[in-house]
Amino acid sequence: MKNTYRCLIGISFLLTLALIVVGAYLLAEKAWIEMMYAYAVSTLGLLILVLFLMSLFFQETLKQSLWLPSLLLITVVFQALLGMWAVTKLPAPVTAAGHLYGAMTTLSLLWLLWLFQSKQIKYSASLFTSSLLRIRLMAGVALLAVIIQIALGGWISAYDEYRILDNHALTVVRMLYRDGAVAVSLLVGGFGIWLLAFWRGVAGKAAVIILILLFIQWTLIVLNGVVTLPLMVAKAHILGASLLLLAVIAANYRLWRVHKPLE
Repeated sequence: MKNTYRCLIGISFLLTLALIVVGAYLLAEKAWIEMMYAYAVSTLGLLILVLFLMSLFFQETLKQSLWLPSLLLITVVFQALLGMWAVTKLPAPVTAAGHLYGAMTTLSLLWLLWLFQSKQIKYSASLFTSSLLRIRLMAGVALLAVIIQIALGGWISAYDEYRILDNHALTVVRMLYRDGAVAVSLLVGGFGIWLLAFWRGVAGKAAVIILILLFIQWTLIVLNGVVTLPLMVAKAHILGASLLLLAVIAANYRLWRVHKPLE
């Protein structure tokens, strides 16, 4: 049962990641692509419903609380409602940005569900020190910074695609996004170095992945100005942002697995 549950989580996770990369730059003139995308979204919704039902009826066997599967189901329902509202009520940029936010939320929740279902590692109680509290705070700030930067990027992309902002406003927003990217890179990079230097035994792999992904992201930013395949670079950039978010979530998860020893 647990293996089936984890397999469904993994399939849902990979499908969500693919939908984020494809959906962010979906070519509207390709009807068959839109149809396949719609089928994939429907499949993801069914998979998450199955995960919720398994969590509900086999809670003791799976040792999984209902709060994560419930949040997943609520997010998917919201995505479906957003799709319906897009036809009559909401402007296109709001819908596009909302779908990206919902997809990123779904991806993050599936990743957390996978982590909770993975083999639990018990860390030494001696790790619970005042420095642990500081690195946890830093981890939370780094996660918040990545989320805000992704949200801002999705908002800019949506409004840029539908040409709602004038050139001056768009230039200002892009400058804010660029400056934010520098600040987030310094913050998250510093967090990764701190992890690697002092918390390698707890979240060393996550730290290495964070630093590698930051390097790749900035390489893609440079390439975007010199290559003739901007769409491919943009897809790679949003994939890198998604993976960076997951790496920071994993680091937070590992750090919060260190518990205070019982008196």
